[in-house]
Amino acid sequence: MSHPSNIVWDVEEPENFEKEFKRLCSDVKKAYLARVSDLVHSNDPRALGVLKVTKYGPTYVVRLNDSFRLVYTVDFPNHVILIVKIGDHKQVYGKD
Repeated sequence: MSHPSNIVWDVEEPENFEKEFKRLCSDVKKAYLARVSDLVHSNDPRALGVLKVTKYGPTYVVRLNDSFRLVYTVDFPNHVILIVKIGDHKQVYGKD
């Protein structure tokens, strides 16, 4: 049973994020914005992703489309979602 949450999570993006974001196609940008909105308004953002060991360490991963993934971690005490990477699944999982 879920309870309504009044927690709104903050989002922190890496330094070079804006530059990389501009290069993405519009479908991936829209999917990212929708997914981040879901995460920000979630009681537990970890539940929306899958815990994976990526080349960035243990992180949560969600699909944005067939190829692109959003990689993030969650700082529960500070209510912050830390965006690690948006990238092709091969980049995210270190198979590039």
